[in-house]
Amino acid sequence: MAWYATGRFYVSGGGMLQDVGYFLRLGEIRGALFRVGAGGTQHEATALFTFHAEPWQATSVDNGDLSLSLAPPGDFTLYYHHAAGADFADPGSFARGIPIATFRRDGQVTTTTVSSGRTKLFGMNVFTADLVASRPFEHAGAIYDLGAMLAGGVTQWGLAGEDPIPSPPPGISAVVPFVGSAVAVALPPG
Repeated sequence: MAWYATGRFYVSGGGMLQDVGYFLRLGEIRGALFRVGAGGTQHEATALFTFHAEPWQATSVDNGDLSLSLAPPGDFTLYYHHAAGADFADPGSFARGIPIATFRRDGQVTTTTVSSGRTKLFGMNVFTADLVASRPFEHAGAIYDLGAMLAGGVTQWGLAGEDPIPSPPPGISAVVPFVGSAVAVALPPG
């Protein structure tokens, strides 16, 4: 297992998309992935490991009760922020801290939204991303390098809700929550 992540998709008024979020599990990293919050809660403001994608322009295709959003290849970066403090009201806050790895979606990503009549039920996608950069970092007294853990990249399966979050940040027309589970891609022998 490479990671479990959760986050949100943001759609700008101009139709650009972006996703940001944090990790519930990340590779072989030991120790807490969250700062202890009030009541021991774990959420974006207490997450030590976050990600931030470069915005992209998607195209769409409809096929009956399936709506397909086609995203081009693009980069997303993982961050280690020992002070935590990300906030979904400020997507840029997920790009704070030390950049520890950058991945590139290596092909078009198709997100499928399933509807029943006029009701959208859920959205799902699968993508593979290559590791393009990494740097060692220290966490909980140990040195880690995602380049060693995930050298072959990852394949992630994602599931998105279809009820947008109310009151999106300024300049954003819609915000949709999602969860993703990724496995490490094995490097070819030799």
